[in-house]
Amino acid sequence: MILTPIVHGWRVGHHAADKRRLLIKLIPSTETVDAWTHMVTLLATRDATVAAEPFIADLGASFDPYCTKVATQVWPAQTQGGYSMQLGIVYCEVNRSTGIGEVVHVKVTKSEKTDALYVWQYARKIPGLVLAQDDESFTVEDLRSLVEALRDHRPCILGDSQHSCPKGIESPGKLAPTA
Repeated sequence: MILTPIVHGWRVGHHAADKRRLLIKLIPSTETVDAWTHMVTLLATRDATVAAEPFIADLGASFDPYCTKVATQVWPAQTQGGYSMQLGIVYCEVNRSTGIGEVVHVKVTKSEKTDALYVWQYARKIPGLVLAQDDESFTVEDLRSLVEALRDHRPCILGDSQHSCPKGIESPGKLAPTA
């Protein structure tokens, strides 16, 4: 289960779930999934074969066909509540289809016990800019707050005291049950 509050002014733009995967895309209330300036993507996958560490580099490599130039920044791996955790940023200088740069902040956590993989992404479009520090409207404090928020998000597992859910949470947003 992924716990993420929907902030005022945002809405669910896309939601898909099956036996192995849950995908949610959050966008500003006035935007669409096809025409967005900011997007939060949440992904939970069962039986993931990829580890947390290479996921962000692989994500960056997947941008290559769509961007004029791609750069990936990854912080040292950490452990959080029994999960391996990786934070990073993928920069797309110019998306060839939109003509606009994109920055994607990513957190990946992986359970070695269950092979569950959880991904949080915050993407934003930045006309003419690649690096976050080049965008005057996006301050160092904004980046620090974002990284701290990504770091603090965590999976919770109902009935597991080591990965407990907050009180009052029963089962929203969980993966579809296995057959």
